[in-house]
Amino acid sequence: MKEKQDVNAVQAPDADPARAFVDFLLDRRWLVIGFVVLCTLGALAGMSRLRMDNSNEAMFMEGDPTVEVLNRFRSIFGNEDFICVAVKTGGFFRPETIRLVQKLAETLERDVPYIQKTTWIGNVERITGTEDTVEIAD
Repeated sequence: MKEKQDVNAVQAPDADPARAFVDFLLDRRWLVIGFVVLCTLGALAGMSRLRMDNSNEAMFMEGDPTVEVLNRFRSIFGNEDFICVAVKTGGFFRPETIRLVQKLAETLERDVPYIQKTTWIGNVERITGTEDTVEIAD
């Protein structure tokens, strides 16, 4: 007659590699803690030399033609964020002034390289006025 094996019997330490690793760490816990502390201190010491470059140029490979286009754009317009054109008139809300600004916006968007979109009072979705300011948003 066969004997029943005890399901809850403890396996030999070398039978389960994960268990053996945990036992190894627990037996040498102060050595492991010291090693982690030393690694952390070493990483912190190197942090003073860590530099981040999140500029647009850093996103491209050296010699990429896109960087040349970006630099040319900057030389023409000053930056790559946005351009504001101010119009000084005797009365902005006169029909002829609004038509002139519309024509200017359409001409800029059509004829000036690198312009993706123009926003002006005639093509915005929401205009909100307060006592001190006017907010214009898409």
